[in-house]
Amino acid sequence: MTDKISPIQRIAIPMSDAEAAEIRNIDENASWMRRSMHLALEIRRQLRRRNMTQKQLADLMGVTPAQITKILGGRENLGLKTISKIEDALGCELISVAGNQTVSYMDIAPVQAVGMVGEPDGQYVISLQK
Repeated sequence: MTDKISPIQRIAIPMSDAEAAEIRNIDENASWMRRSMHLALEIRRQLRRRNMTQKQLADLMGVTPAQITKILGGRENLGLKTISKIEDALGCELISVAGNQTVSYMDIAPVQAVGMVGEPDGQYVISLQK
């Protein structure tokens, strides 16, 4: 009888339960994780603009440097209290709500227009939805 298993199937290692769970977790949480990554990138930009270290941010917020590392990893589901503490410590607004308009991080898009001034890693525009 002919062996019908492909060469790739012969060498493939089955996915572990932990790997399958991690994939499900990413799929289920993709929306807020994407927003968390955008926030983390903006916080990093603000730290660079202010020549501020992660430890200095932690001290201003009254949290541990380990917590800042987690936040900057972009995989933390941040609450409004934490976001407000970060905004106060950095002296900037990360999320804004105006009347019936809210900022949607799904609407953040890189701008590639000639003559725009921005960070070396990209200028961002936030559109407001009604």
